[in-house]
Amino acid sequence: MDDRRSIYFVAGLSAKGKVEGFKNQGYDDFLGIFGGSYGQSVGVDYSVYQLTAGYLYSFTNTKAKIGFGPSVFCLDYSVSDNYAKGEDHVSLMPGASFTARVPLGKEKKLFGFELVFEGNMAPPAKMKAQKTTSGFEVKNANLIQANLGFAVTFKR
Repeated sequence: MDDRRSIYFVAGLSAKGKVEGFKNQGYDDFLGIFGGSYGQSVGVDYSVYQLTAGYLYSFTNTKAKIGFGPSVFCLDYSVSDNYAKGEDHVSLMPGASFTARVPLGKEKKLFGFELVFEGNMAPPAKMKAQKTTSGFEVKNANLIQANLGFAVTFKR
């Protein structure tokens, strides 16, 4: 590769969280003092892992770089409701990743820092059809995300 082209790799946990839902079925109180809603709830704990290999291109007369490459996303999730924790499931999805990088400081150093923007896209992940005891049904998950951060670079 010459000075304007390079290959890049991304691997690791790209998102983690929990999505919760609640279906209000009414309101109850005790002696008119303590009260609140009651109903059914559902929660989905998830982690999204990413593996990307891409091509990075640097423009002449600027330090900015852009890159693009194919990705594989692994959605690891578990659905739980009011009464029970669900089973763990995994869904693999192919996708694409776009990156833009701007070096901070001199590029010719052995170690450096870069400001990084990354966008990831994949079709919605099909989740195992699972009807919870509370009546909620889980179907699929959107796998579009954007990240902004810093990267440490190593040059030879």
